[in-house]
Amino acid sequence: FLLALAALWAVEIPNPPRSAEGAIAAKQSLARDAVFGFRFIFSQPGLLGLQLCFLCVNLFTGLSFALVAPAILARTGQDAIALGSVESALALGGLAGAIIMSAWGGFRKRIAGVAVGCAGISAGIAAFGFGRGLVAWSIAGVAASVTGPLANASSQAIWQAQVPADLQG
Repeated sequence: FLLALAALWAVEIPNPPRSAEGAIAAKQSLARDAVFGFRFIFSQPGLLGLQLCFLCVNLFTGLSFALVAPAILARTGQDAIALGSVESALALGGLAGAIIMSAWGGFRKRIAGVAVGCAGISAGIAAFGFGRGLVAWSIAGVAASVTGPLANASSQAIWQAQVPADLQG
C-alpha cells in the first residue's frame, strides 16, 4: 500500500482537457454526478450494450464461480487438495491471461476481444459443469480464467476510448 502511494506521489498526473460534458458535470453534487453518468451511458447505445453484456456475464460467472468449491467438494468427498488444485489452476489461468494481454495487447477491434473473451469464459464454465474429474475441472477452469483478462482489458480499452477523459474516474 505504501509503495503504491509513493509511486502516485512520485508521478505527476496531468488533468485532462475539459470536455463540454465534463464542464457540466464538474458543477454538480455526487447524486447529480451519478445521474449524469447514467444519462451519459444511456445516450451511448454501444456503451450501454457493452455494460449490459458485462452485467449478464458477470452475474452468471459470479454465480458459477461461487459454486466451484461446493461442487468440487461434493464430487470428491470433501477433498481439500482437489479443491486447492482446481482453485490454483483458476488463478494461474487468470495470471497467464493477464501476462498474455500485457505482452500482446489484444485484438485490434476491441469488441472482438470482448466477444472472444466472454465466449471463452462461458465455454470454460460450461465445460467445468460437465467435467467429472480433477484434470477436466482444471482444464476448464484455466480456459475460463485465461480468457477473462481478454474480455476485461478489451472492455476497459473501449470505455477509455469512448468516454471523454475528464469524465473517467
